[in-house]
Amino acid sequence: MEFCHNSMLPIPPSKAWLARLSKLDTRKGREEENLFLAEGWKIVRECFEAGLGCQGLLVSEPEVEGDDLKELLVASKSGPYEIFTLPESQFQKAATTRNPQGILGVFDRPPRQSPEVLKEIHGVVVVLDAVQDPGNVGTAIRCAAGLGASAVALTEGCADVWNPKTLRASAGALFRLPYVPSVPSELLGKTLAANGFAVWIADAEGAPVGEVETIPQRLAIVFGNESRGAGRTWERLADAKKVGLPLARGVESLNVGAAVAAMLAALAK
Repeated sequence: MEFCHNSMLPIPPSKAWLARLSKLDTRKGREEENLFLAEGWKIVRECFEAGLGCQGLLVSEPEVEGDDLKELLVASKSGPYEIFTLPESQFQKAATTRNPQGILGVFDRPPRQSPEVLKEIHGVVVVLDAVQDPGNVGTAIRCAAGLGASAVALTEGCADVWNPKTLRASAGALFRLPYVPSVPSELLGKTLAANGFAVWIADAEGAPVGEVETIPQRLAIVFGNESRGAGRTWERLADAKKVGLPLARGVESLNVGAAVAAMLAALAK
């Protein structure tokens, strides 16, 4: 898939380019091309700041002469790459959101991190276990980064971190902390245990987090699937325990992102 050229002058994209762009809206397409689609000025800027290789930008015509694009081009150090432009009505069809912000970027996916990176991590690792909703995964990553987690690990069955919805919900937080994607839960559990992590399973019926007297220096907190909770693999780990958040009567559970935020905030206290 070839997006990279030497021209910095906006030109219309070819039909083949647009077809390749639309391929990146699927997980299979992103994996085959080893690329992902970033939508919106903030996410595109975050990609450049993270040093990711850019393989092309698609800009809505009204934005071509705007300050946002000029500032982006001055700040970006990745290149050369080509800038394509479309009339606003056609750009909206190419975008993945209902109200697109006027820019799409195609970027190289960073090298995949293995669970071995957790050997160097101290503090709290947020584990998302088969969380399938892209928005929930992105929000959880954003909350983890914002509330002091040291890393995020995702088991198989989680939404793709490079899904455009996940990226938007993460607000660029994915570029600000280590993450391990799509690991079998059994392998992840063994890796955490072998490296001295205590494992807590977030569960409404667990011991209230506010009553925990000592917080381990290395701690993995597992947040489960939206409908089924954490898998049984985690319960089989030696010394794993359930820890919960007291909820008001009639409230059974929290959204995964909200649960991550509430749990980390409670630990910070």
